[in-house]
Order: sequence, then C-alpha cells, then structure tokens
Amino acid sequence: MPKSVKYVLNAIPLALLAAFGWWFANGAVRQKGVGLLDRQPFPINNMYACAAIVGGLAIASFILADVFVTRRRQRMETVAGYLGFSFREKLGRNGLKLSGRMQLFDDWESGRNLIAGTTDETEIRVFDFVKCCRSRSHTTSGGDDTTTRYEQTVFLIDLPDHVRLSVQILHSRSTLMLRTVFGFSGIEFSSGDAFLSDDDQQALETFNKKYMVARSLVPTANSTKSSPDSDDLLRKLEHTIGLPLIRELVNGPGWSVELCESHMAIWIHNKLIRPQDIPDRMNQVLAIVKQLVDGVGASSALKLTATGETSLNPELPFRQFGLLAGSGCLGMFLAAALFAPIFFLFVDQAPWLVFIWPIFGAAVVAATVWAAFKIAGR
Repeated sequence: MPKSVKYVLNAIPLALLAAFGWWFANGAVRQKGVGLLDRQPFPINNMYACAAIVGGLAIASFILADVFVTRRRQRMETVAGYLGFSFREKLGRNGLKLSGRMQLFDDWESGRNLIAGTTDETEIRVFDFVKCCRSRSHTTSGGDDTTTRYEQTVFLIDLPDHVRLSVQILHSRSTLMLRTVFGFSGIEFSSGDAFLSDDDQQALETFNKKYMVARSLVPTANSTKSSPDSDDLLRKLEHTIGLPLIRELVNGPGWSVELCESHMAIWIHNKLIRPQDIPDRMNQVLAIVKQLVDGVGASSALKLTATGETSLNPELPFRQFGLLAGSGCLGMFLAAALFAPIFFLFVDQAPWLVFIWPIFGAAVVAATVWAAFKIAGR
C-alpha cells in the first residue's frame, strides 16, 4: 500500500473524532438556541472545515514522523561506519539471544537501527527499542485499557561468565509511581565508615533517592520481604555495587541498568540518544560496565551494606489504596470547581477553553494525588 494512502486512512479517524468533538462542544453551551462554536468566525464555526484541518495536520505529522525515522536511520548507519561496527535496519526480539528474562524487553514492539561491534574487548549492541505497556484500570463500570509507548536507545552488552546476577538499577523518572503509590523503595545502600567523605556520603544519599534497585518490579505472588534468595541477592550486590559505580550513575545523564544471566542493558528512560552523541555515551556505558564487572574488590576498599525489599509485593496496602482513591476523587472535585467559573466567564471570548478541560483536569488530579502522598509520607 502506498504511503500516501496510509497517511489518509490513518487521518480519517482523527478527522471524524474532531468532527464529533466540534459537535459536542457546539451543543454544550448555547445562547438563544445558537451553539458555542456557531458564534465564532470561520473556520471555527464550520464543523467540516475543522475536521479537514485536523485531518491535514495529522497527515503532515505522519509525513514528518517518517522523515525523522529515515534521517535517524541514515545517521545511525553513518555512526556505525565511523565506529567500525556493523549496521542493520531492523532487529527482532529473538535476535537478542538472551539467557534469562530481561523485564526491559517485556511488551516488545520493535527494534531498529542496530549498531553492533566489539570495543575494549567488550561486545556491544546499540539499537532503538520501542515498547508498548498495556495496563487495565478497573472501575465500577468495568475496565479500561491504557497503552503507554516508550522509545529509547539501548546499549546491550555481553557479560563474562563470572557475572551471574539478575537485578535492575532504575532511575527515578521511571519508578515514580512505584515509590508514590506502592511505597516501594527497593534496596538501599549505606556505609558505617566514619571516614567516608562528605562528597561520597552525598553521592550515596542521592543514589538512594534517585535510583531504585530491585530484582523484580513486576509483582509476583511469592514476593516476600525476606527469603534466602533475597538475602543472597543482597550479599551479591554488596560485592558488586560500590562507590565508584554509584558516582558514575549519580553524575550521569540518568542511566538505568538491568542485568540478566548473559547480558547487561543500559539506557535512559524514554529517550532516543542523538546519533552524534552515541560515541560519547558509549564511553560512559563502558565505564559503568567496567565497575559492575570488576566488582567492589577491584575498585574500592570500602564495602557498602545493602538492605531492603528485593521484589515488589503484588498487594497494594489498604491505606495506600484508600489514599489513592480519596485523593483522586478530591482532585476531580477541585478540577471541576476551579474550571467551571473560568469556563463560563470567558467561553465567549475564548471558545478553545473547552479543549483545555481534559488537560487541566488531569493535571489537577495528578497534583492532588501527588500532594496527598507527599503529606502522608511525612
């Protein structure tokens, strides 16, 4: 099918949605039988014109997205040649050849722009990875499926045989909900060394605040706070994660790390790295790999103590659930109470306010929930 036909077919549902939105907004507020949008100048007062504009903008966005994908592929291929690596346009999940599960690659949608080669005796693959996380929210009227799409550049490194560790070290920008709603903070590191410098103490505190370390962030029925496996993981982490690695992560751009039996993945949450930045980012990644592979014994005389929960418990505590539900309802009430007078006072001068309501409402609800959990956590 030609791309031009694809663009049009994909734009039609958006145009129809715009027409429905126009009809709904026009009938929502009437004065003397005249609709809200009927009182506005052209093209706002014409449903078909608005639908055509939305459809045209959608087609333009599809074209620009295709141009971006093509240019990125060309630049990634250029970078591969500069590094002396091979390049492949597409990558399937089976092509990863992992031993063991990596939760990063759950909900795999596509992989592309693969750069592969060996540097400093380390086999490394760099590729753009797209994942779609589908979740189901249950309400009194049933359930709604929501989909969140992430695009990120992943560095995948083959691990030597002596490294046998399955763990995630995730930056806080990807774990905010777990901390806020579940109250889960994962594994934390501390030091009882009285000679620890102020800078190292600050780095340690920042790491515990900004990073979540855990075996699994997918709730399982057998998740427990304490078990022989959990104790074993904590001891392994004490021999693997030291201050040099913590400094590397804290001072970096927000790297997240996941290890399985055979590989290590390093990425920045929901970020595609610019092709021209990949050589510099690769050096940062190799520094992280070195610290993890060498372990504490080879890089630092100071051994940290690891404590905390290794896996996410599947049961949301009743207190947390009540706080979430209550603050969510309060947020919806506040959003309606704040927006209604603004809307009815200024709707004639600014009819586009009707389209701001969903964004405004979601922002107020999110802010209310966040504030409630912050206050409860004090």
